[in-house]
Amino acid sequence: MPNISKAAVEALEALGCEIEDANYRTHHLFGIKLPKNLEVTALKTALKSENIFV
Repeated sequence: MPNISKAAVEALEALGCEIEDANYRTHHLFGIKLPKNLEVTALKTALKSENIFV
């Protein structure tokens, strides 16, 4: 089964986000713990510009 979220998980981890190990989550649904220094407003704007809604 292909892992449809692998690239997204790797990019988020590179930004300092924490994501549960692949052995303990599904391939298409996972929680993200944001780093304390992340500007949440900028993140929301970037996600919205890509039509990503959470």
